[in-house]
Amino acid sequence: MGAFCHARLGEVEAAAQCCERALQVGERMKPEACPMTTLPLVALEALRLLEPKRAAKMEAVKQRLDDELARLHDEVEQAAAKLECDPKGNEDLLRLERVCGDKTDQLTEAAEREIDTLVAAGEPRFIKTSQRIRGLLWRSWPLDPVEEEVPAEDALAVSEGSRP
Repeated sequence: MGAFCHARLGEVEAAAQCCERALQVGERMKPEACPMTTLPLVALEALRLLEPKRAAKMEAVKQRLDDELARLHDEVEQAAAKLECDPKGNEDLLRLERVCGDKTDQLTEAAEREIDTLVAAGEPRFIKTSQRIRGLLWRSWPLDPVEEEVPAEDALAVSEGSRP
């Protein structure tokens, strides 16, 4: 919250210090706990401070992916509702589920590539900060994590010392 407020007041150095302190604390937490904190918000603020336009483009990629996935799932739900009425629709439902999974993977992979390209074209400090953030949160950040990226076990426990 401090980083956000300082940034909105134009106090860039104070905002950057807040981001740095939050990231340092995150580095001492268990990896699975970090996504359940405000670290994803602080992380985005840290990138906005470094390169606002590039960070906004990353946010736009995430929003576009979220919108595309919502449309896809709506379409699949409608198609599935029609198939459920058909006694012979089980195979078609399974096929529909596979197609949905494949399309979800394709959309997500395309968005990940776009994010990776944006990061790679950034200033060295932006790249380093992005890599640090992804190490704290999940590899596909700022996109939503896939299940295997965020283990749920003991998620709120804080580790002793720093991360491995």
